[in-house]
Amino acid sequence: MCFLADLSKHLHNLNLGLQGRDKTVIDLVAQTRAFQVKLNMFAMDLIAGRMLHFPTLRKRNPPPKVTAAMTDLVAQLKENFASQLDGLAVPTEAMHFTKDPFAVVPEENLSNRAKESSLTMPQELCANGPAAFWSHVNVHQFPNLKKLAVTVLSMFGSTYVCESSFSHMNAIKTNLRCSLHDSTLQNCLRIALTTYEPNSVDMQQVEESNTYYEQKHECLSVRPGQSINSAISA
Repeated sequence: MCFLADLSKHLHNLNLGLQGRDKTVIDLVAQTRAFQVKLNMFAMDLIAGRMLHFPTLRKRNPPPKVTAAMTDLVAQLKENFASQLDGLAVPTEAMHFTKDPFAVVPEENLSNRAKESSLTMPQELCANGPAAFWSHVNVHQFPNLKKLAVTVLSMFGSTYVCESSFSHMNAIKTNLRCSLHDSTLQNCLRIALTTYEPNSVDMQQVEESNTYYEQKHECLSVRPGQSINSAISA
């Protein structure tokens, strides 16, 4: 039980790392492959009897013995993860290129032309990430490269976004609000799912400015048969 508790905690941490709205398929594959490396470490840890990655099992009194069932379970997990990732349709080279094109493409291609056109492209990639970087790449200058990057970045690596949308929809459209129109529900979902944060200070200033000009226009309104000078003096 202690061994299963520690192993379940590692799987739970992996599951949490795979969740998130801004996760791309590159991030998900990278975290999954990193967990494969951890499984190798877990196996070596159990074989050596140190149990450094299994704190609950290590603290058990009397000291537990590593059984064949423990090592077999870790080996089975390694095989399951390998079988899932080996059938991945996206080549590893394509994902590495999308994540950091300057480290993959030969010097005479994107890197060399980027130095001629913009010296800040690598800095923009590090600061903003691949998605924001490729959105600013000139499609006429690098049509095929951008098409490849957009294809990789537009893939859904998980169903997190879809499940999150359905959760918000169920919270909005309850039994007490079952007669919502589709357009109203769509607007409510857009508000609930958007990451846009309005600037309330600027909105208040604009509203106060509009109110001021409306009041001023009402004060300066000219009645029929009244001159402008008399309206201003009034």
